[in-house]
Amino acid sequence: MASEPAADAFADSRPGRGSFAALGRVARLAVLISVVGNPRADAQPPLNALQPPLKMAAIVTSYFHNSHADLIVGRLLETNTLDGRGDAPNLRLASLYTDQVPENDKSRELARKHGFAIHDTIAGALTLGGDKLAVDGVLIVAEHGAYPESESGQFVYPKRRFLAESLAVMDRGKSFAPIFNDKQLSDTWTDAKWMVDQVHERKIPMLAGSSLPTTWRRPEADIRRDAVVREIAAVSYHRLDSYGFHALEMVQALAEQRRGGETGIAQVRCLIDAAVWQAGRDGLMIARCLTRPCRAWKSRCRRERKLKNSSPIPSCFLSTTWMASRCGSSRSTMRSASGRPLGDTPRGISNRPFSGRRKIGHSGISRGRLPALNR
Repeated sequence: MASEPAADAFADSRPGRGSFAALGRVARLAVLISVVGNPRADAQPPLNALQPPLKMAAIVTSYFHNSHADLIVGRLLETNTLDGRGDAPNLRLASLYTDQVPENDKSRELARKHGFAIHDTIAGALTLGGDKLAVDGVLIVAEHGAYPESESGQFVYPKRRFLAESLAVMDRGKSFAPIFNDKQLSDTWTDAKWMVDQVHERKIPMLAGSSLPTTWRRPEADIRRDAVVREIAAVSYHRLDSYGFHALEMVQALAEQRRGGETGIAQVRCLIDAAVWQAGRDGLMIARCLTRPCRAWKSRCRRERKLKNSSPIPSCFLSTTWMASRCGSSRSTMRSASGRPLGDTPRGISNRPFSGRRKIGHSGISRGRLPALNR
């Protein structure tokens, strides 16, 4: 949920400070991230392939085999298929900062092989050891590493610090570059809002999220654009800050094709443990929303009873979205996997089911530990 405000904030932003050129750089970043989810050998040639590659700085928490840094930054070094045989994005890794260096670190070996510089500070990575910004874009990948957990059970990755130190370099030289932030912006609403405000104020193009909206869907599922949608279900597993976030992305990628498109979220409720099953009995959720996604899995999860057995600590998001219709605007209900309650219901929003109104239901179950997304 932390990345949701970013989508709304940037929808109304206007290019500035030479950011028309920056938007081209963002497009190349977007190509890279989409390829992470669908690294086909027969993919289309990289965007602007005839132009010199853009210089990228990667700011990561930890870099080891199959880490997020490896799967994202590695494509700048070892092509989109990570074996040196596929197409390569028109981007060049110029520098790297690693916040931690575990025993299984592979960044030092890659630096010797590919000739990029590893810096001890974020400022050094962005300036290439100089005194002003010297790269065309910044990749922030803060996922993995030995970091504490918050009271709500989320890993406290230093995403705000990474952004703050990057912006300090840009502010000092009055030169700005597009930024990609892997997955959600932060583990708290306060930090996520701060990050959005900072880049919005500077009119810096920023993309946050993962490759899930663009990856393969098995079985294939899509929504015809401008369709009237009533129910979408997403089932996730494991930690909610790690995998529940992806369930939200899957739902969002489908829901934004409905009539009205990106209309925003008006309310979020969260249920945990027994309250999830009680919501089904109370009519807040439709049972098939939980069981139908499981039928797509080759698993034992076939009926609500078995789903209940496989999810000893379930949680469920009940999100209310605005949906434009020919008769005006109406509320719709989205449900997806999440963590603990987000707090009081926003003013003017009822906790009761929306009877007699068009609904879009997105429901999900997640099992495992239950980190919350703070307001």
